Amino acid sequence: MAYPFIVIEGIDGAGKATQVEELQKLARRRRERVFLHKFPTERATEIRKHLEGKTKLSEDELFEKYSADIADFQDKIKHDL
Repeated sequence: MAYPFIVIEGIDGAGKATQVEELQKLARRRRERVFLHKFPTERATEIRKHLEGKTKLSEDELFEKYSADIADFQDKIKHDL
């Protein structure tokens, strides 16, 4: 069975969390299954340090680390479906 896949992106303070909360409420009222996956995950410490301004990663390094974080998380996503 196919499920909708919604991606919400935006800069800090754009209202992403608010939109996610509203979508979750709507889905739950409709008794639909909801799974929230946020990236970077807690395991992606190098990305988090970069986002906090503690280290500097090049665009290529950042892309590589985000891609690896998402790839590592695929089993969890498949499990939730």
